[in-house]
Amino acid sequence: MTRMLKIFVPVVVAGLIVGSALGVGIHLLSKDSSSEVATAEVSAETVLADDVASGDVASATDPATPVSNESAQAQPDENGLYPPILVIDGSASSADATEKEWALAMSATLFEVNGERHDLLGGCEPVPENVRICNDVLAGGWGIKNRADLLGTLEWIEQGGHRREFDTVAYALSQPGGLEELREWAGNNPEGANKIAIAQRYADDLGDKSISSWDFGRYMFLCRRGYLGGYLTEDEAWDRIIPAAHLMHDTFSSWEDLGENYLIGREYWSLQQTEAKGARYEQAHQQLLSHPESPWKRLNWDL
Repeated sequence: MTRMLKIFVPVVVAGLIVGSALGVGIHLLSKDSSSEVATAEVSAETVLADDVASGDVASATDPATPVSNESAQAQPDENGLYPPILVIDGSASSADATEKEWALAMSATLFEVNGERHDLLGGCEPVPENVRICNDVLAGGWGIKNRADLLGTLEWIEQGGHRREFDTVAYALSQPGGLEELREWAGNNPEGANKIAIAQRYADDLGDKSISSWDFGRYMFLCRRGYLGGYLTEDEAWDRIIPAAHLMHDTFSSWEDLGENYLIGREYWSLQQTEAKGARYEQAHQQLLSHPESPWKRLNWDL
């Protein structure tokens, strides 16, 4: 179910929610949709069998996150791409081994959490059992069962992912009466209240960065898993990962800045998952910042 703020006049077109009045629409969890909360993350993020079996899943892609409007903080371009805009131009063909290792480090948080390798494109050896588990995870956690599904999910992130919803909530908060309307909408739903609180806490400081590291960290994760699962060729994976890595470099100022933004995005995405495994992700973040063998310690931020 979807609950629209009173200050918005919703119009549903082909499954997408558009808003008028303030010019924005929000599709978050309604008060009685707790079953949608935290049902896809670990299965969407890891190939570890124990995590897959845990049932700790959360909605990885929500096709009805806010769509474009004319007065929000950020707008998609003429191709539907949402800021920061990823341009895939084939330049990855010139990347050397050092640049590739540096690019993989941009998605290091998930692989550190999973205890996997930072120097392998797929995160682990492409042996049959790993490939099988990977494809089970993509299917169960992300609804990705083939190449077309994967490309569609990558496009969803390019077109806004979770940062589009975050920006919409932040914009609503900036409007007169917006906080009160958001609180009324959230009611007793802790997930809705969490989204409001995280946007309140971080939106001003994040500015145009939004929660881009969360979106594109998972984007690069999917490219790496897509390669491991056989849905992308090696060249196709690098063609997306290399420009995404450079986009993150241009958006953030350091490995620490990148990692902290990922954690903020994850906290915004799911209160339940933050309470369940937030400490695990924070530990991985600190490990990446401090361990001498971490790619964040071995590799300069500026390539």
